[in-house]
Amino acid sequence: MHRPVGLSAAKERPPADGGWASLTERERAVALLAGHALTNQQIAHRLKISPHTVNFHLRQIFRKLSIDSRVSLARIVQARPSVVDSTNRRRHAAEAGDPEAGDGGVSR
Repeated sequence: MHRPVGLSAAKERPPADGGWASLTERERAVALLAGHALTNQQIAHRLKISPHTVNFHLRQIFRKLSIDSRVSLARIVQARPSVVDSTNRRRHAAEAGDPEAGDGGVSR
């Protein structure tokens, strides 16, 4: 069976069962940063991993969320303000010196 030209396999897949919940903690950290328009290089620097590893995580994220672009990822991230707000609250608390705050999985 031939796929229509211009229709990617990712667009044909049904949504992943777990969606956001199916992502690992590291994948969520990468997704949040990518969803806020950081480049692979910037994400790699912040998370202290290689750009190649960032690319690998993005491929896994796209597969699990049944998406095929950073634009789609940004829409998902922006639609999840509770996740972004929670991460920002922990980061701000950590910057203020609260040892209980943690960094929400996002390193600098």
